[in-house]
Amino acid sequence: MVIMLIQIPKARTSQPSGEIRRDSLARFFLGPLAGVANRRKFLTQFEVARGRLRSQRQAYALLIADVDHCKAINDSFGHQAGNLALSLLSNRLDSCVRNGDSIGRIGGEKFAILLADCDPKAAAERAESIKDRVATAPLGLGDLQIPVTISIGGVAIADPRCSFNDAYSQATRRLYRAKQAGRNRVQMEDPSVADED
Repeated sequence: MVIMLIQIPKARTSQPSGEIRRDSLARFFLGPLAGVANRRKFLTQFEVARGRLRSQRQAYALLIADVDHCKAINDSFGHQAGNLALSLLSNRLDSCVRNGDSIGRIGGEKFAILLADCDPKAAAERAESIKDRVATAPLGLGDLQIPVTISIGGVAIADPRCSFNDAYSQATRRLYRAKQAGRNRVQMEDPSVADED
């Protein structure tokens, strides 16, 4: 585990120093999408889940969700509309997860979802539910209604030795399988069959 020290310069303002530190830390760990962790914060949350697996035997799952046809959205509606759509999508994804689960934007139009205390069957069901809830209604941007779907690849994790990079690699391979199969799909590991990769 890597421990990072952050030095926050003392600001000359009437705002209490504790408040300044909290604001600075929030900006450090949260991406530009309101309430959604950035990659750095999400990695911290992943390590917390790994620790729970070691100490309490609580399995968990990592889902990687990617917006389908994001380039077409940007080309049709413009990049500002695309960015706003990502912000609305992050809110919708956040509303799909339970207390104790985590969501983060890990790059471009990719989101990672950490499902706490979740076996493989429950993880597959949750992934399907998230995918369906995203596709239920278009994202409303003023007069624009932008239809959005996501593809999800995921992996259930029951071994505390599984690093984020290993889990991310497996989930991303499955994400690309979901996209190749036609998009707006979920590809999870089958708990009864070993991964062929």
